[in-house]
Amino acid sequence: LVTANQETALATIQRLDPVFVDVSLSSAEWLALKRGLDADPAAAGALPVGIVLEDGVAFAHAGRLAFTDPSVDPQTGSFLLRIEVPNPDGLLMPGMYARARLGVAERGDGLLVPQPGVGRNPRGEAYVMLVGADGTVEQRVVQVSRTVGDRWLVEAGLAAGERVIVEGLQKVRPGQPVEATEAGAAPAAE
Repeated sequence: LVTANQETALATIQRLDPVFVDVSLSSAEWLALKRGLDADPAAAGALPVGIVLEDGVAFAHAGRLAFTDPSVDPQTGSFLLRIEVPNPDGLLMPGMYARARLGVAERGDGLLVPQPGVGRNPRGEAYVMLVGADGTVEQRVVQVSRTVGDRWLVEAGLAAGERVIVEGLQKVRPGQPVEATEAGAAPAAE
């Protein structure tokens, strides 16, 4: 018996292969992703999307970006991405929680700095301590955007080949002469 304005559903029909995974993404993250895709239009159709299950295990099948919500939620500053994921084994079920890993466009000129080598000054700016060409310590403000594994992606303020101090930072001051060794290398015998 069906009545008008009935609150209880008679039946729920769900498709299990493929499944859709809805992901909330901040508008700032979307802008960074969009800029990367605009720089490499060929990557837009092949944007890799991995799914990580609740127990931390990566799902065997990669998904693809199906669509993005056309508007941002003004209360949270985020919006919805829908990812279509093949589910031939029926492992993903409606209502399960999962995390998505969206691939981003490649940056051939990106600089990664180990997280211990990046600090914050009293104004909240990121900075690194460098070994200058004359062998003295230099402090420099850098612009970092996000982490990649255990490293910061540096957007500005650092050039390839510059030596960033990542160990012993509590012992050095700008202008101090230092003798640098590669991180993880055994110190020279005296």
